[in-house]
Amino acid sequence: MVTVIGNEYEETLKKVELLFTAILVPVDIAMIVVSFLVAYLLRQNIETSQVFGGTGMLEYFKYLAYLLPLWILIFALNGLYEIKPNKGFFNQAFKIFISNSVAMLFLVLLIFFSKVLFFSRLILAFTWLFTIIAVIAGRFMIRELKIYLYKYSIGIRAVLIIGSNEVGEFLAMEIENNPGLGYQLLGIINGKADEGKAVKSIGTVEEFDRVIEKHGVHEVVLAQTNLSKSKVAQIINKCIENKISFKFVPDILASYSLNVRTGALGSMPIFELKTIALDGWGRIIKRIFDMVFSILILIITSPLTLLSALFVKLSSKGPIFYTHERIGRDGNKFRIYKFRSMYLNAEKKTKTFWTKKDDPRVTPIGKILRKSNIDELPQLFNILRGDMSLVGPRPEQPRFVSEFEKEIPDYVKRHRVKSGLTGWAQVNGLKGDTSISERVRYDMFYIENWSLFFDIKIILRTIWLIFYEIFIGKYEYRTGS
Repeated sequence: MVTVIGNEYEETLKKVELLFTAILVPVDIAMIVVSFLVAYLLRQNIETSQVFGGTGMLEYFKYLAYLLPLWILIFALNGLYEIKPNKGFFNQAFKIFISNSVAMLFLVLLIFFSKVLFFSRLILAFTWLFTIIAVIAGRFMIRELKIYLYKYSIGIRAVLIIGSNEVGEFLAMEIENNPGLGYQLLGIINGKADEGKAVKSIGTVEEFDRVIEKHGVHEVVLAQTNLSKSKVAQIINKCIENKISFKFVPDILASYSLNVRTGALGSMPIFELKTIALDGWGRIIKRIFDMVFSILILIITSPLTLLSALFVKLSSKGPIFYTHERIGRDGNKFRIYKFRSMYLNAEKKTKTFWTKKDDPRVTPIGKILRKSNIDELPQLFNILRGDMSLVGPRPEQPRFVSEFEKEIPDYVKRHRVKSGLTGWAQVNGLKGDTSISERVRYDMFYIENWSLFFDIKIILRTIWLIFYEIFIGKYEYRTGS
């Protein structure tokens, strides 16, 4: 969306947002000081001997006094004091993790170059951990306070959407499902009164004047792109007269809104479709991340891998590993590795290729391997070879790819990146016998919004999902990305 016109209420909102931003600084300082104190006291209780060689609490807090201004500066440079942050809470938590780690590095350097005996390594570890937890907790409390105040219309924006189309419906659901955004959806108006939609229709475009007079509208979002220029001009002029903020979704970029940036060509504003983040340096960073974590996971799971291989070999006739051709990045073919979980030649005998519930082709050991996802561990070797990534769209068989490309226009775009051991679609329950078009939608969201933090988030959700399915049951598809 692009903001075109401001209003008086916007100035009030800016003051509220500025107030909340200003509150963040003392809250962060308080949380850092408390973390230092708790770390010191905890370390002192663990070991009764003197925590520092010849130094005590005052010496420790002297270093904090030197470092605190730099700590807040690092937070500011990392975007933690933006007045209107445009990312979610998890993104903010990741920035806190990185910023605290950098600040602690400066603390270690300060101690190293000072002429006092070295501080306890354990107290430094405690301080690093507690500052991360405490600052995130402080931010969470402020976020919850804002959401609480929104219930009483403090700092809230009353929004009217023009356009009962797919874009308008999507914007409406985003507002309804994200109370932390600070928007109150009044409803949708469109070309004709439509009571059949999921979001409340409160009039037509022709009734725009009456609607804004009846409702206290602070912002208007234009999502209906087939209106005439004269009608759009009338709506804008009415917004100007009533000091209502006006925003719109550009027509041609509506379906690419997550991957667009604004710019200028001379004095003319323009929009540019960004290249995917996984091009250039993004691809290099992701490859390093894949290599390091694949090796770590292989080392950690090596006993489990050896036992699984032994049980597969002893449980039924056939090889330990199952290999099959898949389509990866840029349409390149590769052979995927898994622990064999079916009886030998089961697919050829039954002429069945899709996995189903209580599949008779699966061996007893195979059921355990599949339920715990241990059968996927050999794909770490695919990752080390460069065929796959830890996170990405799941690879599919060539015969299915050709079919899906005909049925789903965006399917081919999945192959702009490497296939993954896990993915955004999978951690949202889209695996097995589920909608392919929905999987593609989630895959495209991942590709257009990739970041190293997003990968870490998906990996953590995958670990949680594995335990969920082992102890609770199948994780069903969850809507909304």
